[in-house]
Amino acid sequence: MNNKKAGAIGGAGVAGLAAIVGGTYFFADRPDDPLTPEEPPVVMDDLRTETAIDHDDGVVRFCLPGVVQTDDGCAPLEDLKDERESLILPKSMAARPLRMASPDIENDAAETVESCAQFRSLRQKGWGGLSNADLRREAQMARACGLLELIARAEPVPGARGAPDDLFVAIDRSELPSLGEASLGDDAYPNLKGDWPKTWTMENDAILAEFVHVGTADFDGDPEAEHLIEWRLAAKGGTLRAIGFALAEDSPASFRMIDPLAE
Repeated sequence: MNNKKAGAIGGAGVAGLAAIVGGTYFFADRPDDPLTPEEPPVVMDDLRTETAIDHDDGVVRFCLPGVVQTDDGCAPLEDLKDERESLILPKSMAARPLRMASPDIENDAAETVESCAQFRSLRQKGWGGLSNADLRREAQMARACGLLELIARAEPVPGARGAPDDLFVAIDRSELPSLGEASLGDDAYPNLKGDWPKTWTMENDAILAEFVHVGTADFDGDPEAEHLIEWRLAAKGGTLRAIGFALAEDSPASFRMIDPLAE
């Protein structure tokens, strides 16, 4: 974490923030800004896709509006594998160049990131966005580059179905991401917000959370199906945000955060 980033986080607890798995922190301009970086909020009723599930036609579809560049934010997994960058990049990337710096910013010059390969390499070295604006661009790039990595790993599982409506009811709250020292406890009940793609919200006095079902496939070679989830957190009354990916299973119920750019 670079000095400027650490100073901006300040009282939120640098140690707690740095411990999150695969998550990217950024700051909104206002407390009521959307949970996703540099994109308008998604109006669920306007999306036309059926949902991010294994349809009756046997085609596995992934949905992530704002990242997958189709009218409804969804595309067949096979198309995503074949056309990778053309369906993900460049429109989902930040409009301006991302500048990243190492934790030892006084001795290392900042670099301008121009590709997912460069971004992944710098992230693995512990580099991060140089300014608050760069933190938002870093989060946006982590979504796009991370999804590309996960698409490459995903394998369809015959007969697998999409995430059930009650997926988050039985998941242990301790497995869910936290925002600094603030976490979701048993008092945070999941509400199904929309089906296109399926999205759950949870909240308590400190955090507002969204969990978006991106798609269902085998991501870890076990070869059982997992539900790919994009999670989003926002501090209530503040501008701190976090976003990342996780794999959820419904039998038995589990949720594990992953960093697709770490390996």
